[in-house]
Amino acid sequence: MKLWQLHSVCRNQPDLIEPRLRTEPHWLRWLEEFRSIDELVNSQNRSRLDAELPDDLVRLVLSELRLTYHLSDDGWLRSRAHSKRDKALSALRAFELYGGAVLEDVLEYGLAHVS
Repeated sequence: MKLWQLHSVCRNQPDLIEPRLRTEPHWLRWLEEFRSIDELVNSQNRSRLDAELPDDLVRLVLSELRLTYHLSDDGWLRSRAHSKRDKALSALRAFELYGGAVLEDVLEYGLAHVS
C-alpha cells in the first residue's frame, strides 16, 4: 500500500497512524513522512507519496481502523451495504484479499469490482 493511500483510507481516524509508527524504531522514517503529508501533497512529491509501505506496518494500522467494507455476491466491494446478503469485511481483511489500491478506490468512488 502506498503512503498516500493509507493516509487517505485513515482519513476518518487521523490520529490512528502516528502512535502505531512510534512502536517500532525501523518505522521512524515513515513517521516523518506522515508528519510531512500536507507538504508532500501540496508539492505533489510523487516519489514520496507513492512509496510502498511495509505490509506489517499497513496491517498494524488497518487492524485498528474502524471501517467496514461490504462484499456483494456479484463481486462488488462497497463502502456501504447494498444487500442483506453482503459480507462485512474489516479494512484489514479487505486489504489482505484485494490490496491497498482497492480500499482507496472504494472510499473514493463508493465501490470497486473485485472478482
